[in-house]
Amino acid sequence: MASGVIAFILICAVLGIIAAAQSADGLQRKFQSLGDTSGKTKDEIIAVVGQANSYAPLEDGAYLLQWVQGGYHIAIVFGPDHLFIGINGETSL
Repeated sequence: MASGVIAFILICAVLGIIAAAQSADGLQRKFQSLGDTSGKTKDEIIAVVGQANSYAPLEDGAYLLQWVQGGYHIAIVFGPDHLFIGINGETSL
């Protein structure tokens, strides 16, 4: 009985890891599909990749949006005009 429970837990853990990797890969592919993001607005980017997980105000009306899914993280800075300024950081595990 105990070995069956352990096997079930291990299977669930492996499936969770696979699902997280697939969702992270999906988010990264969405960002890649944007191509050159120069001149794109926040709304144009969100329309493709979905809502950001976090928002942080910066100096002079700029702000940082971050997306995190599975092992993928990207942080993008937007200006007060809501135009893409640059990628602050990107990590893919």
